[in-house]
Amino acid sequence: MMTKIFRSRVDLLLFWPYLVYLVLVLILTLVSGSWYMLPLLGMPVGVILAQYFSTSYTISDNGRLEIVSHRVPGRKKVIDIRSITAVDAKRNSLPAPALSKERLHICFSPSEEIYISPSESEDFVALVQAVNPRILVV
Repeated sequence: MMTKIFRSRVDLLLFWPYLVYLVLVLILTLVSGSWYMLPLLGMPVGVILAQYFSTSYTISDNGRLEIVSHRVPGRKKVIDIRSITAVDAKRNSLPAPALSKERLHICFSPSEEIYISPSESEDFVALVQAVNPRILVV
């Protein structure tokens, strides 16, 4: 098996607070001519870009699922795929390393769970099941 990286599916509606902020600062800057407000755009743009480019899910050759998200900078969660017991599709907006409301709910270990949103959900589930055929897909 080869290492496979899945990018997160992106739901632009989850970014609406940032987008509203950007538009308001831009309008205020243009209307008032106060160009000193323009640097205030940098932080939300940086957050949006970091989340977009860093959220990924890697299934590695050694049977591990590595979840990387900018929400916790520099930290990645590693799950042994053999400990995954169930995977089911859910739609929610709970805080998670996912950029979409269309998510996979992954149950692993005795009582742990996580929500992720790989862009190619079917391929992701098939690859995880190839490593651990005992996973229940709901």
